[in-house]
Amino acid sequence: MTSVVLDRIQDVLPSIPRWSIKVVVHDIAKPQQSYSSPKRYQRIVFADGSGQKAMATIFDNDISKFEKVFVLFETYKISNAKITPLAEKYNKFGYPYQWIITARTAISREIRHAIPRSAMNLNFASIGQLKSNTQNDELKDVLVIVIEKRAMRTIVAFGKQHIVRDFAVINQDKKPVILTLWNSVAETEGKMIEEAEENMPIIRATRLSVSSYYGISLASTPTTAITVDPQIFEAQNLKNWRANNETIISDALASKEYLVHEDSFHATTEKEIYPLIDVVALKEKDKFVVRVRAKITDYDQKFFYMACNQCFSGVDAELNHSYTCASCKEDALAKPRAKLFLNIYDGSGELDVIVFGDAAAKILQVNSTMSMEMYNAGDSTDIKKLNFEMAGETFLMKLKKKENVMRNVSQTQYLVISLQLEKDMNKQPLHMDSPANNDFLNDSGTPKKTIVARKLFDEDIVDPSLPVEDDCGTSISKDL
Repeated sequence: MTSVVLDRIQDVLPSIPRWSIKVVVHDIAKPQQSYSSPKRYQRIVFADGSGQKAMATIFDNDISKFEKVFVLFETYKISNAKITPLAEKYNKFGYPYQWIITARTAISREIRHAIPRSAMNLNFASIGQLKSNTQNDELKDVLVIVIEKRAMRTIVAFGKQHIVRDFAVINQDKKPVILTLWNSVAETEGKMIEEAEENMPIIRATRLSVSSYYGISLASTPTTAITVDPQIFEAQNLKNWRANNETIISDALASKEYLVHEDSFHATTEKEIYPLIDVVALKEKDKFVVRVRAKITDYDQKFFYMACNQCFSGVDAELNHSYTCASCKEDALAKPRAKLFLNIYDGSGELDVIVFGDAAAKILQVNSTMSMEMYNAGDSTDIKKLNFEMAGETFLMKLKKKENVMRNVSQTQYLVISLQLEKDMNKQPLHMDSPANNDFLNDSGTPKKTIVARKLFDEDIVDPSLPVEDDCGTSISKDL
């Protein structure tokens, strides 16, 4: 049977039994160990002459056979690789298949008729213009200098243990940020950065998510690949910038501003604190720091909701019910999560807000499991006592304002991202979106008019600032 010679990746389909195509190696990741199975795998991204990309995977024993075959940015002729559907969460290129490279796959290097590097479309994101994307549907490539290598650590997030490693990075934008690598990416690509010959190596990192942790930060995804000292023109320009801007890099290392969490209050000035009247009125902002007092006015709330233990999406299920979550698509257990409707007020007005997780449990003085057990037993929380204890306290809170449309009616909701007693300014603030939600303290309008957020949210709650964690490491951006 004659092999069909194709020019476009989009034309490589399972219905074509014999085919060949010329592609360039756009990315090649280090071999990794799956966190959900005993398999090892290595991911490669190929691109055709138009810039269209495809994901390819090599498994287990075949990895060593191709150890010295593929070279970054070189061109190859690939023939008759196995084509399989690609899970939607990994489909970042608009091509719904992946190629499985095995020992039977025909591969030859193209030297005389290579795809020019100008066709590879190496678009690097400007760090200075990064914006948080909590839906994780727009991944970024960056070219940066690693200026600090922080120690690997283990955290528990969403009921699982994860390996995390942070690196401080900078480029010509002069805005240092944290790059967080997760799990297999932390172990493989992170080790490669650690062992780089240069103390401050230049790296190319692809398919990163952007989060609001540390103000703005970057995080690996399951398809992230990192190249140390990439041999490209842009990297040489960055090397020259590094040599001519040692003072800027030294100042960034000395100040360590990249480690200041967005929700930290320690550097908050009076000008950055908004009265509630402005929180309601201002349309161009969605996050505010406020100085308020608080009380519980809804005596009928449950103080918890049942949630997916992976992504905190609300679910109508019994404790420990096992199911596949419709939101994050992961195997999940139904667990209680602390939730509190709170009324806050200052001299300009009052608002109803919603508090989750650690912060809610701290105010309630019980964890979510205890709240559930008390509710099921018909025992009531002593709200009068809680209000009495809060009456003399002033809180600093960071609020997130969000417009929702339900039943064709636009409504505004206010979520407490973090909170802190003003008298405890030197301590770590509590965050609504802490992933530790099992045990306390591991638990995880118009002015003068209350906005009833309860009817807006009810039990269908997902913390809006939480991206979803995938098997091999993604953009979970919270580490308390």
